[in-house]
Amino acid sequence: MSVGLEGDLAARAMLAMAAAQAKASSLDDIPGELASTFRQCVGYRLFTVSVFENTPDLVAQRIWSSHPGVYPVGGTKGRLCDEWVQQVLGRQEAFLCRDEADVRRVIPDYETIFGLGCGSLLNLPVCHYGTVIGTVNVLHEAHWFTPKRVQDSTMLCALAYAPVLLGTSQPVG
Repeated sequence: MSVGLEGDLAARAMLAMAAAQAKASSLDDIPGELASTFRQCVGYRLFTVSVFENTPDLVAQRIWSSHPGVYPVGGTKGRLCDEWVQQVLGRQEAFLCRDEADVRRVIPDYETIFGLGCGSLLNLPVCHYGTVIGTVNVLHEAHWFTPKRVQDSTMLCALAYAPVLLGTSQPVG
């Protein structure tokens, strides 16, 4: 159950991320804490963090996954549909699929996603100097992402800047 990002919880989330960054012995430690924070504040069934490789075909490489057996770190995703590219990369806005029909329309590996019990997704862009350098990807059951959960997720995404920026400069895998 999501409790929302109210008062003390938001402050604890920021403190936990600061502590994770200070104590991290590897890149994996930081997005792991981010995933824990998202689980507590928003909830998810699948959580991944991806960075964009510097290539013309917009390949995203996973730097963290809550299900590494299905979506391994180092795995890549090619270019998604034009709607996603325009919204996430062009306008730098979150992309929401509310139900299975939305997911099926946009995501090529929707069967794998459905197999994990996910029927909705939220992709949140992480930006640096006006460019999207990565995304935080939160998936859950259909119709999970209420306006409040989208707002909370967008706020939490600010905590992803450091791990994504680090992930763009380090080899993955």
